Amino acid sequence: MEMEKNMANGTPAGMNVVVSRVNRSARCRCCLWMVALWCAATVIFMLAGYDSVVHSVAVNQMVLRQGGQKYESWVDTPVPVYYKVYVFNLTNPKQFMEGARPRVQERGPYVYLMKETKEEIEFHSNGSVTYRTKPLYFFQPEMSNGAEEDILVTVNIPFVNAADAVKDQGFFRMVIQMAKKIHGFETVRTLTVGELLWGHKSRVMEWARQLQELPYPHQLFGLLVGFNDSIQEPYTMHTGKGDAAKMNQILSWNGRQRLDFWSGDKCNEIRGTDANGFAPGVTKEDRLYIFNGQLCRAIPLVFNDTVMQSGIAAYRFVPPDDVFAYGTNFPENACYCSGSGCPPSGILDMKPCYWGASVGFSFPHFYKGDPKLRHMVLGLK
Repeated sequence: MEMEKNMANGTPAGMNVVVSRVNRSARCRCCLWMVALWCAATVIFMLAGYDSVVHSVAVNQMVLRQGGQKYESWVDTPVPVYYKVYVFNLTNPKQFMEGARPRVQERGPYVYLMKETKEEIEFHSNGSVTYRTKPLYFFQPEMSNGAEEDILVTVNIPFVNAADAVKDQGFFRMVIQMAKKIHGFETVRTLTVGELLWGHKSRVMEWARQLQELPYPHQLFGLLVGFNDSIQEPYTMHTGKGDAAKMNQILSWNGRQRLDFWSGDKCNEIRGTDANGFAPGVTKEDRLYIFNGQLCRAIPLVFNDTVMQSGIAAYRFVPPDDVFAYGTNFPENACYCSGSGCPPSGILDMKPCYWGASVGFSFPHFYKGDPKLRHMVLGLK
């Protein structure tokens, strides 16, 4: 019947059937292409947004919030931190007192496990948190090259600082000289490593306290007195809430938003983090900063190398070579100089923030410092 009808219409037999099948097949293929294109577009869209979604979720987990995933490890870090201390033993004290250059022998390392907790934590509505740290140091004899009872000859730092403070004041210089003879104060003395680091009685300081109130706040004198089992000055830090770019940034220290130790605004800025973390998205071109209350300043860090840590590529950042450099080529460091001038390159003069004491910080063995410094002391490398 179909054939006859088609023939009556003047169409060759079977043609309508063939054309109908061709059209249906073309339509199906077109639909399949549309579905395939739609699926591909969906997949591309999902892949394009995947990184953004993962990044957003990861950053949200990194925000510091009470009870959050990051909070417990921030309050009491589970990662062991080892603090290595090297000291110098003066090997020619007699010749030194007669005017010879000091000859020193490096001793150590004396290794301590440092456990630090956060205390007095207070979160604020502006996305910041205020806290104080409490470090505890535990001596590790099996990791150390020596014991805290090791004897060494060293400079009597309180006496040398007292003498330096009055070297240009005739009357007080005479008082110091008389006190030295009467009380037997020594320029060089013998101490154990533990006494040098964690404190010992100083007859010089006991005598000075009878004459006036000292700015030095501790009864014992030691290089690390006040840093063990003691609450430190408060920090206020941005948690990252509302602005991930500010995550871990130190906003204030010891109640100050700016320092007043140095002679210029740039040097007195409080910026960077406490070195326990940085905002996400760090690149090799970034110049990072860590703020350390013990150094009374922010220290810059620049990219140094890509290293592998537990199978993960990581960026190593280090202080730049010119961090303690002065002179016309380094005008940004001029505000770290005092009224009496700049220290030799390689030294940060700490007198403005260490109670007026003649203290300087440098890299070990005056690394990256003025070559003249290494020639002043025999035994450095």
